[in-house]
Amino acid sequence: MMSRGILMNEDLLQRAILEQEPKDKGQGIANEEGTQLDEILKLCLEFRNILRIDHLWEFTSLARLNLNNNLIENIEGLDHLINLTWLDLSFNGIELIEGLESLQKLELLNLSDNKISVLENMETLERLTHFSIANNLLGELDIVLYLRKFKNLFNINLFGNPCSKEGDYTLFIAAFFPDLKFLDYTLLDENTKKEASIKHRYVLEEMKCVELHKQKAEKDDQRKEAEAKLHTDAFVEFLNGSDLFKCMFNDDQEADKLHRVPEITDLLLTYPFKPNVII
Repeated sequence: MMSRGILMNEDLLQRAILEQEPKDKGQGIANEEGTQLDEILKLCLEFRNILRIDHLWEFTSLARLNLNNNLIENIEGLDHLINLTWLDLSFNGIELIEGLESLQKLELLNLSDNKISVLENMETLERLTHFSIANNLLGELDIVLYLRKFKNLFNINLFGNPCSKEGDYTLFIAAFFPDLKFLDYTLLDENTKKEASIKHRYVLEEMKCVELHKQKAEKDDQRKEAEAKLHTDAFVEFLNGSDLFKCMFNDDQEADKLHRVPEITDLLLTYPFKPNVII
């Protein structure tokens, strides 16, 4: 008979803290005033039939959280764990990757043995170095290309996914992740990487061009947004175009007199499109 699931509450968390070895530095074992939750650095909640992640908002210093082997279906309740570097959610019933936006310091993420079929919603995990998603439902190798954005990633575990059974699996990963050191806990040697780069060189070159173009476009958009914000904050929107001139000119009651001066006519036609105003 399957064990009944339980909710994560304050009593469960207090028991888990007390069970942790006192020798673990910084664990904040309960004293007369109670446990200082904002000083806890590590929390192990394995094999407890937990249904939902909850009541963790005070654990702001937590660096390592083990929630493996539970009954969790949704990644949630982690918003306040901004110092987390290690998160183990393996052996649960998770179908979607979500709720990780605040974990910008995360370095290790273990989602093995769940029901995940898509890699998504991990954009903020720029420090990620170890990612394990073994024994899930990743069907196509192209899905894994999502991980190329993580420049610090050097250890990936994809074992047991349908995509890992494809004949070109190892060479595909080695080619598209040239900085990867370990795949499925096996060292990727230089010979394998060389063979992979030769086999996939044309696709790699095309992909790199697309990525560079996308990065350039994103940087241009960011620059324009920053520039627009700067001008808005300074109350001088549209400073770089002709709008500033038009606005000033249209609001000037004396400007109409310029139209009556023959020598000024040509200037008025060209000046709005070639502003040279120094402010």
